[in-house]
Amino acid sequence: MPSKFFDKIIKRTSKESKIFVTKSLDIIDQIYEITERKGMTQKDLAKALWKNESEISKWLSGEHNITLKTIAKIEAVLDEDIIITPMKAKKQYKKKIVVKKKQEVTV
Repeated sequence: MPSKFFDKIIKRTSKESKIFVTKSLDIIDQIYEITERKGMTQKDLAKALWKNESEISKWLSGEHNITLKTIAKIEAVLDEDIIITPMKAKKQYKKKIVVKKKQEVTV
């Protein structure tokens, strides 16, 4: 019975809402991955951003919308991209491939 209920909700959910939720979760996952790799806690991130830990918790739980400006601040503190456009990704990965090929040739 519960799966039928959720199926109905999903069918009624707009495409825009589905995209929003998916992208929000992707951003949250990216922030978690970067902070975990850097050994940072939510408390560390909060201090670096001059925010309360509770606000960071709301962002990372999906309870509060993260603005593009906030994402830029987080990227600056973490010194890494959280969001990357397809054009930028193509340029970055193209550069990495060229560097790797040059390294292989010189070895």
